[in-house]
Amino acid sequence: MIKPILPTLFNVDKICNTYLIIRLVGFFQSSIVTVLSGQQRTLGKQGNILKLRIIAVIINLILDIVVVNYGYGIKGVAWVTVLLDTLMAIYLFIKSKKSVIYKFNKNIMRKIFELFKWNFVERIVSRIDNFIFNILVSRMGENEYAVHVILIQIRDIVESFIQGFGDGITISVGIASGKNDENYMIKVRTVAKTIINISSIIVPIITCIIAFIIMKISLNEVNLQIIFYQILPILLLGIYIVMSATYYYAIIRGVRDFKFLAKRNFVSSLIKIIVATILAYSPLGIIGVWISYLIYCILQKYMSKNRVEQMQ
Repeated sequence: MIKPILPTLFNVDKICNTYLIIRLVGFFQSSIVTVLSGQQRTLGKQGNILKLRIIAVIINLILDIVVVNYGYGIKGVAWVTVLLDTLMAIYLFIKSKKSVIYKFNKNIMRKIFELFKWNFVERIVSRIDNFIFNILVSRMGENEYAVHVILIQIRDIVESFIQGFGDGITISVGIASGKNDENYMIKVRTVAKTIINISSIIVPIITCIIAFIIMKISLNEVNLQIIFYQILPILLLGIYIVMSATYYYAIIRGVRDFKFLAKRNFVSSLIKIIVATILAYSPLGIIGVWISYLIYCILQKYMSKNRVEQMQ
């Protein structure tokens, strides 16, 4: 169904088709996790969600290494992700039963849609761009994709941790905005900037140490290690940019400027897809695809920074 639209890009091999089909099995569960995670954060339980996501990503990474070592390859990796999404969806469904009424109400749904529509656009654009990002790498071969999957898992662990910072700042900004107290807002921003400036140095260093440990465990072949060493600096630089930009992301969410976030994601994701597609067919290969991730991070940061400066 997709191939006639972009035949060159989606001329994928059997391995990639298998992976995508299995991941589609978990689409519903993944959507439930996204919705109920947001609901739990709204209730002020962002700490629990952060712990849940970090635990899930770590288990995912460990099981990925196990299934690959037992010869299940990409198929095993895909089923691990689907299994964890399913378990998280069940857990959050049970956890949310006390605070969520699962009943359709047309009037309430209209109000929710007004709040949700831009957030939905933001999320769906990010999902599509990651979908194409993974497809491009999957076409390069099993070695490139094996390294890519591990680096993506490391990135997800770190970004789950970074999201915890963002959630805390977002809530603090939201409270300050509701109080309409400029002095309190200044204090929140000052403390947030200080924490993020320090963490922007510490987090990439810790990520580098974790990445080397994981590489030693899961990538024994020299050719895989070479690919890993080529991509790791790009990943670390991207993590530094994301961490340093968390302040701006959190401020924008705190004042509920979801329309800007949707537009920002659309523009940066579109540029990422175009750059990744072009560089994927250049001599850079997988390095070029990951350079597009770096460009995406830079665009997100400076677009958000400019928006915050305009608001101030």
